[in-house]
Amino acid sequence: MKILFWYSDKEREYELGKAFCHGAEQYGHQCLILEKGKKLPEFDAIGMVGVKSHKMFVSCQEKTIFYFDKGYLRHKLNKRKGAWEYWRVAVNAHHPTQYITTAKHPADRMEELGIMCWPWRKEGDHILVAGSSAKYHQFYSLFDPTRFAKKVVTEIKKRSNRDIVYRPKPTWKEAVPIVGSRFSPRYESLSELLKNCHVVVTHGSNICFESILNGIPCIVLGEGVGKPISSTRIDDIENPYLAPEEERVQWLSNLAYCQWTLEEFRTGEAWETLRGQF
Repeated sequence: MKILFWYSDKEREYELGKAFCHGAEQYGHQCLILEKGKKLPEFDAIGMVGVKSHKMFVSCQEKTIFYFDKGYLRHKLNKRKGAWEYWRVAVNAHHPTQYITTAKHPADRMEELGIMCWPWRKEGDHILVAGSSAKYHQFYSLFDPTRFAKKVVTEIKKRSNRDIVYRPKPTWKEAVPIVGSRFSPRYESLSELLKNCHVVVTHGSNICFESILNGIPCIVLGEGVGKPISSTRIDDIENPYLAPEEERVQWLSNLAYCQWTLEEFRTGEAWETLRGQF
């Protein structure tokens, strides 16, 4: 298979491309790393990074797509270069949501990564609406983030009298307060927001991962990674789904096999999981 890794001018993407391609070559694949803007050669599969790659993602629907982004575990490997220790990867999707819904991986890697969950919280004071970036909304052909969040807040208020906190993506500078909710400024920590939180509502923010680890249920309206063990309707706002512990452990075990270090890509270890998905 001819694999093209398409990267922007960010050094961390180039380093990821080198590691990914080196691992793929261990399995006999032909690889080329190409910077964005250059003419594309013929290829069978393509690797790309982040929601900024939307146009390329859409244009490559006939190909196999390896989609990368920062891992669900956000430890930094090199602060100067801005590289994450773990990169998540999904095949033909933004998140590996469909894959982790049915996969049956063992818990070994989850335990090695030190992923743990608190017991489910049964009650809380406020509802947290977690927004995403404008690029994310473009990727999923959604309303702009503010309009989308307004609709979500309106629907919640029809069903609950709890306080609502709106947390836009901290890096999205155009965010504005929404009537009917308390606006969370970018300097407010997620840990503070999750204290005494009843439920997190989001289309696909990675906050759903953090909230589930903290024992807070979610309502995932899109293809966020928490969807397999969350409610998916705002109608469930007062009684969100609380997955049985074995279901939550399986979800975490599967997720652990969807995020890898550069060294694990380089050695081909990640390919042991990826090659069964296309």
